[in-house]
Parts: sequence; C-alpha cells; structure tokens
Amino acid sequence: MLGLSAGECENKLLEWNDKNRVELSGAELGSVVRSAYLHRFPYRYSCRDALLRRYCPLKDENDCQAFAAGKSLPPPWRKSCQ
Repeated sequence: MLGLSAGECENKLLEWNDKNRVELSGAELGSVVRSAYLHRFPYRYSCRDALLRRYCPLKDENDCQAFAAGKSLPPPWRKSCQ
C-alpha cells in the first residue's frame, strides 16, 4: 500500500475519514486495513479466474501463457486488441 506499514496506512485512513461528511467507524477502517495487509499480494488473478476468463479475448490457457511469456499471438488476437 504505497510503501506504508499497516499502522501508517490506518493513520492516513483515519485522517482522511475525519474529512468526510459521513465517517466510517474506526473499527471498520481497521478491518479494511487488516484485510488489505493480510497477504503480501492479495489479488492473484490468472487465466483460471472465472470472471476474467469470461471477458478475456484469448481463446484458451495456452494463448494466455504465450501472451504472458511475450510470444507472438495469432492475428485474431492482434486484431481484437486494436
């Protein structure tokens, strides 16, 4: 989170919260910070994520792996990407 520790992040959120017309509770903000810092990389989306697969223009996991490896893809991919 921008290179901040969990405590620094929580303090920044509490400062921000004081400026809002409708404040969130300190407990709720603390919960958000704990959740955000629970894992080093909390978002682990990949070709196996059902939601991303639904909207991905690549036809299958092989194309996804080729794309991730920087290999050229067949013309339909390039065309749909423009």
